[in-house]
Amino acid sequence: MILLIAIVIGAIVGGAASGEGGALAGALFGWLILRSQRQQREIEALRGQSLGRVAAEVPLSSDSAPTAAAAVAPASSPLAAPPSLASETIGLTPALVTAPLPPA
Repeated sequence: MILLIAIVIGAIVGGAASGEGGALAGALFGWLILRSQRQQREIEALRGQSLGRVAAEVPLSSDSAPTAAAAVAPASSPLAAPPSLASETIGLTPALVTAPLPPA
């Protein structure tokens, strides 16, 4: 039902903007937006389930045990890297980042 409403609203808006071709494009755009939102909700639900399973498998008693994030992300993944500043990532020192620009 919501899908039909999105298609009709998209067709009305597209038709008002540029005729029959716009109505078709608007209807397809409405369908695409709704479909993308549905897929995003499904992806978030699957991520939540997989993180819940990994967190349940990681022992909490040992200080040397890996965290749930480390168990999920492989070592080559950018998600496995510790958070850092952009200046550290590209090799700039804070003095270079905060230095004023020379007059032109």
